[in-house]
Amino acid sequence: MSSAVIHLTIPALLIMATGMFPRKDVLKWLPFAVLSDLDFIFNFFGYYVLGSDLLLHRAVGHTAFIGLPTAILWFVLWRRMMKRDPELHWASFRDKWSAFGHVRWGYPAVLMTLYLESHVVLDMFQGGVTLLWPLLNVYVYPRIIVWFNTETGAFLLEPEVQTGSGAPALSPLYPAITPEEVGIVLLSLIAALAALYFEYRAGREPEPLVMRLEDEE
Repeated sequence: MSSAVIHLTIPALLIMATGMFPRKDVLKWLPFAVLSDLDFIFNFFGYYVLGSDLLLHRAVGHTAFIGLPTAILWFVLWRRMMKRDPELHWASFRDKWSAFGHVRWGYPAVLMTLYLESHVVLDMFQGGVTLLWPLLNVYVYPRIIVWFNTETGAFLLEPEVQTGSGAPALSPLYPAITPEEVGIVLLSLIAALAALYFEYRAGREPEPLVMRLEDEE
């Protein structure tokens, strides 16, 4: 399965790259990227008390519907914003999106939805998830591997979609942090520090002479 480092790092970097959200909001709601893994607490109750696999890990929190409540929330907030300000109907999407940032729970609802769904997507390609739970208690695992022959330079695609009843069978132990992911975290921190440094320097630099002369006029 994808580890916590992957779930936290990849979605946050991709969302930051869009420039659609303030960085502080991206980081504030980042814990929702690993919230789905809390469904492991249902293991004991479902397996030992109910004697069923309906509540096993990769079931309750790993479904395509996990982000539905928050998606409905930001859809309702968006519609309410548009209704309250009719002038936004003729505004550009950029202006609408900027206005949505001033709506209480507007950006947070979108970020929570993106983080929740990103967890499901990443785990679906790393062991499988019960994508349509509770409507259908069947796991889906698109097992796609691209092999590279270091001697011949040839690529070999090995696509396979696995399905089965209940939650997918996973190893009880998995590496929370791998050496590769330590490198990912290190590079991410370097990139973040570099971005903050350049942003800090840009804020301290004086305005160009031409702009200052125009302001004086």
